[in-house]
Amino acid sequence: MRRAGSRRPGITRRQAIGMLGGVSAGVVAALRVGSASAAAQTTFRSVQRITVPRGAVVRTILKDLPPDALVNGATLIHEHLGTDVELMVEELKGAAADGLGCLVNATTGRRTNEQVEAVKRIASQSPVHIVLAGGLFQDSGFQKYPPDVATLTESQLVDELVSDATRQRWSFF
Repeated sequence: MRRAGSRRPGITRRQAIGMLGGVSAGVVAALRVGSASAAAQTTFRSVQRITVPRGAVVRTILKDLPPDALVNGATLIHEHLGTDVELMVEELKGAAADGLGCLVNATTGRRTNEQVEAVKRIASQSPVHIVLAGGLFQDSGFQKYPPDVATLTESQLVDELVSDATRQRWSFF
């Protein structure tokens, strides 16, 4: 249900994806034939057992978890959560019902404190573990470095990234 005055379309992303389900189901069925890796992906199990170093943790925005906490769900890598907490929680609850266990929320620029707080609220109200990734990315046709990057020394830039990673609980650069 959409709030009064909302500019969002009348259907959710989840509903739109559901409309494509017939096509997707056919593709998945075709991939399953004789493919151990496709079967592993649809049941969220690894084809091979992986060895994790003793004491390893997965740093989520809320707390550190043992890697085994993520074995019963799929993980989406390099996603971009919006800051509409209510909408994101709704979407993640639906995705969790479909087997999502973890999401890596990436950015190509610096997050504001308000953005980090919104992601913390989403994580605290959602069954999906949220991991933060950050850094800077430049692509001449897509994303430009922020203007202040050119004014920083290498050491200042490293200090800024490490500070953000520590304060915001990044798990990945």
